[in-house]
Amino acid sequence: MNQTKAIIYGAIASLALLLGSCSIETVPAGHAKVKTTFGKVSEDAPLAEGFHFVNPLASFTTYSLQDQAYELENVSVPSQDKFKSSVGITVMYKFDKDFLAKIRQDAGDEEAAVHKYMRQKLLSVVREFGKSVPTAQDLFKADVQNRLQVEIQREVSEYAGRYGLIVGDVFIQDITLDPTIQEQVKQVKIREEQVNREKAQLQIVEQQSLRQVKEAESRAKAAEQDALARRHNSDAKLYEAKNAADAQLYAAQAEAKANKELAASVTSDLLKLKEAEARLITAEKWQGGVPETVIGGDGANAVPLFHMNKALK
Repeated sequence: MNQTKAIIYGAIASLALLLGSCSIETVPAGHAKVKTTFGKVSEDAPLAEGFHFVNPLASFTTYSLQDQAYELENVSVPSQDKFKSSVGITVMYKFDKDFLAKIRQDAGDEEAAVHKYMRQKLLSVVREFGKSVPTAQDLFKADVQNRLQVEIQREVSEYAGRYGLIVGDVFIQDITLDPTIQEQVKQVKIREEQVNREKAQLQIVEQQSLRQVKEAESRAKAAEQDALARRHNSDAKLYEAKNAADAQLYAAQAEAKANKELAASVTSDLLKLKEAEARLITAEKWQGGVPETVIGGDGANAVPLFHMNKALK
């Protein structure tokens, strides 16, 4: 019994000694750790996520296996016109787990590896690309930006991929032109705004002038219509007067013709007949009397002589 206890106690002591000589290392999700012992990078596979018993004398370098974004601000882009613009660049990347030990040995930790295998190549590609851009303003063109993104992705991915960095999408943003260009663009914008204001003012004047022309044309048409109406009215009156004059002339001519015909019909025989008719009428009206007064003389010298009826009495 005592021998059994001794064995148990010995096993426990050995286990305690073993555990005392080890430490615990935890790897977070989406990461891996590379072990280094006394400055020598372990050739073993990196520690995967989870809980590990490790040599207490070893050190570990953590690398993320997740997608990451590397951002550079104010990256200089020299164009053919000798102006230097700046852009912001974002590169999506992640580490290849199979290259972590090599990366640890040749470059160092994550930051050092990104600087060595991606940043420098990225800056070199942007400088080379700028040589194909005619003017700084061309960087605002969608096709130029797209071409720059494609160039960066292809060149950097090919280079960094050899060292264990997997490069994904590349995004260009925050384009800033050279200060000289900015001032020129500002002046152009000011002139454009001034021209636009002048065009707007000119359009207003043209509209006002067009309105005045239309109003003048309307007044001229109205005056023309009024004159035409007056002329028609005058023509109507003239026509009416002409008709009246023609009627009067016709009446006068008819009357003259009748008078002429009447005069032509008066003959000496007709006059004698009319005189005989007059005497006959006078004789029919006489009742046998004689004049009471006899006038002597002619005209103003006529003198009443006597009353014949009184003398007979």
